[in-house]
Amino acid sequence: MMKGSGNCTTDIRESDVQIVQEAERLSVLNRSITILAEEPTDEGAPACYAIQVRPPGDMGSDPFVVDLRFQQGAVGRNGEHINGISDEAVIEVLIHRLSAFQAGNWASDINARALACLKDALAALLERGAVRRAAGVEGTTETITGERGHTG
Repeated sequence: MMKGSGNCTTDIRESDVQIVQEAERLSVLNRSITILAEEPTDEGAPACYAIQVRPPGDMGSDPFVVDLRFQQGAVGRNGEHINGISDEAVIEVLIHRLSAFQAGNWASDINARALACLKDALAALLERGAVRRAAGVEGTTETITGERGHTG
């Protein structure tokens, strides 16, 4: 079951914290962002992330935090244990956002490449779900041939 208060920021402050940075932060916006993650759950990955945004100096913007609470544990065959969001949902938000840019004045080859990669990532995760559904183990901690202990 999910630990803590239900607020990622509070839970992360009260637990051991990991700072997440997968790439060098070059832009002013990205240098103003700190991503914090709680310690990994029994499934091996954190379920809670806090994205802290602190605009530089006296720029007139207040600091704020965006919490991402991911599903922790199996959802159950009928969704009776849903307690967070999915990786797929976050990727879909990014696809929607980049698609909107591509439909407007911010279209670019680089955005198109990023959009294609996100669509590939979503397709891979959806394929995994389809395989688990077909095997009758979606929503459980049961594994199927070819998996390495992953839950769906």
